[in-house]
Amino acid sequence: MWADVVTSAGTTDAEEIVPALADASFEGTRGTIEFNGMDHKYPHDAKFGEEYLRRVNFQWQATDDGGVQEVIHPEDLSTSDYQRPSWF
Repeated sequence: MWADVVTSAGTTDAEEIVPALADASFEGTRGTIEFNGMDHKYPHDAKFGEEYLRRVNFQWQATDDGGVQEVIHPEDLSTSDYQRPSWF
């Protein structure tokens, strides 16, 4: 995304790149990446939701080989159920 915006803007000057990033849209592996505008409660933050980025929660879970990182939320993307640690 950065490279696309820098190429389009023809500069790496932040004063020109920041507005260009605010108007950019990029299809990533976790969804469409777009940023909130200056009028939003959280300007410049990435947009989250079904049509944008989706928050994914991971948990390290024990295996015979040591451990593996599993997706535990959201449910439609989960690779394992949450495992409550014994010390918790």
